[in-house]
This record gives sequence, C-alpha cells and structure tokens, in this order.
Amino acid sequence: MCSAPISGSIISTTVKATCITRRKMYGSKKDFFTSFPASHSATYPETQGIIMQFVARFLSSVEFVSRNAEPIPLKILDAIHYIQSSLKSDLTVSSLAKRANLHQDYFSSLFRQSTGERPLAYVQVKRIERAQYLLATTQLSHEEIAEETGFENPPYFFRIFKKVTLLTPGEYKKRNGLTGSPK
Repeated sequence: MCSAPISGSIISTTVKATCITRRKMYGSKKDFFTSFPASHSATYPETQGIIMQFVARFLSSVEFVSRNAEPIPLKILDAIHYIQSSLKSDLTVSSLAKRANLHQDYFSSLFRQSTGERPLAYVQVKRIERAQYLLATTQLSHEEIAEETGFENPPYFFRIFKKVTLLTPGEYKKRNGLTGSPK
C-alpha cells in the first residue's frame, strides 16, 4: 500500500493526502501506484521528486525551515488566511488591522514579529507567488494576471514582479521553460 516514510515534511503530507484521495477513488484494496497500467506507473520517490520540484519553484530552501518557534496569534493567522483568499481585493494595513480589531501600528508590528515581513510586503509576495502559479498553469495575458492578482495596473505588476523575482514575467516564463505565450 501507499506509505510516506518521511513523516512531518510538507512533501510527505502532500503525498499522503494524494494517497488517501487515490484510495477513496479506487478502493482501499488497490495500491496507489499499481492501480495504473504499467506504462503509467510511478514510484513514491518519483512522485515525491515531482512535488518537490514544483514546490521548490516557488520557495527557497530557507523558507522550509521554521523561523519562529513561538505560536502565531490567531488574529495574525486569520489575516494570513484572509490575504491568501482575497488577493484580488484591495488589501491595506488599515483594512487588515480593522478586520483583526487591532490598532494599525500594533497589527503591523505583531504581523512582522510573527511572519518576518511587513503586511504589505507579505501581500506583494503572495500576489507574485499567485502570479507565478498563473504564469505556469494558464495562458492568461500579463494584464489578466495583474488584474487577477489584485494589482492596480500592469506596469505596477511588472515592477513588483521584477522586484520580488528579479525577472520580468516574460523572462520568468522563458527561464522556467514555460511554453506558450500569453494571449
């Protein structure tokens, strides 16, 4: 049966979740990797390697290590969740602090203490990560991606993308071998 020997890691958790989903789809008696025909079979290390390559495209190895042993306050966790789910909307420190029912300066300080980044810098990085995902998985134009990720206009999107990744969106696609050009 499917097992993930590296317990506790992000990759292992992802592979385990995939195994569970696969078992639900094909029944608990079938093996995750042998339920495909031989021409489509994969092994655990291959699957783990593919997932690691995909994750590594968006994260540096330093980000896999926990920076802070202290628990993150619930109001900050809620803000992080809200940011992730609302990238397209207008996210300001003021609106995030109001949502957390905290003073703007205290919220910003607590956010930075918990995440290592200022709230708006965090929002920009998450928007660029989303833009990288959209560049890799869709054929949307750069303008559509800018709109989809909450940037006010394409030139601002290009400037922040280059600031975060040190590449323009077009250079990012070329460097990462993402074929096809945007519409």
